[in-house]
Amino acid sequence: MNKKQKSRIFICSLFVISLFLHLIFLGSLNPYLNADEASLQLSSWCLGNYRTDRYGNHLPVLIANFYGSQSAAYAYLVAPFVKIMGMNLWSIRLPMALAFSLAVFPLYHLLRFTEKEIRVFTILLYVFSPLMIAMGRLGLDCNLIVPASICMLDAIVTAIHSKRVAPYILASVASGFVLYTYAFSYLLIPVFLFFLFLALYRKKQIHGKQILAVFLTLGITAAPVLLEVLTLYGIKRNWNLGPISFIYIPRNTGGELTKINPLNLIHSISALIASDYAFNKEAGGYIFRTSQPFGRTYLNFFALSIPFFFFGFLK
Repeated sequence: MNKKQKSRIFICSLFVISLFLHLIFLGSLNPYLNADEASLQLSSWCLGNYRTDRYGNHLPVLIANFYGSQSAAYAYLVAPFVKIMGMNLWSIRLPMALAFSLAVFPLYHLLRFTEKEIRVFTILLYVFSPLMIAMGRLGLDCNLIVPASICMLDAIVTAIHSKRVAPYILASVASGFVLYTYAFSYLLIPVFLFFLFLALYRKKQIHGKQILAVFLTLGITAAPVLLEVLTLYGIKRNWNLGPISFIYIPRNTGGELTKINPLNLIHSISALIASDYAFNKEAGGYIFRTSQPFGRTYLNFFALSIPFFFFGFLK
């Protein structure tokens, strides 16, 4: 057995393990729908049957939620599952479990230029990390940014090494798709791509044709998001461009940007080990707990990633 065959067996084995960890007791371990899961599942059912969200917005770029908004990518991904399987825990969580498990392949491919020890450690950390397993077992729209970003980074690295136009087009599409997975990416992706292409241009690793291909492809892919952002700022409220709806939501996702401080890191760690449900003897079962600090706590670890962001570009 040669080295290539061993690598294939290794990564396929990790995929099977990851799939097992994400699927086992998926509908019974934490048998309660999160409020965001319930909201998104209902909108996905409407999209699958009527091409609208539950408020009647036709093919929206952003999904209206009980109290704000949800990213559209996961809602559209869930739609065929809900239509086929019905509205249950499996139909809302299975697509996320599959996305996190399948991301093992692009992650391994992304790390192909690193040392073997780093590659193996990273892929094992991804597969067996309790946080990654937990995120892949919930049907929360924002969690899709993890596998989507892995695919984006793999496509970008492939484009840089190939130096051809086609891979840059694919990388631009992948980057544009990430914008539809989480509102925080509206800031993250432009900043990341700006510094990335600035570094590539200075090192003369990207040229005219690649730059033109990236701007055109990313511009087309990201155009609906840009129009939605302008709508959120109130420039034009609740309008349509052909079949696509752009909706104004007064209270939109963005709390992550205003809650980056050390104290919230402590709250986030507390929220990770605390259940959203508490057993109440008088109520005769489990009740949903929304008391502070858990009810309004963001699992906000963005502050920890900032040094690594700049360290990566320096490297």
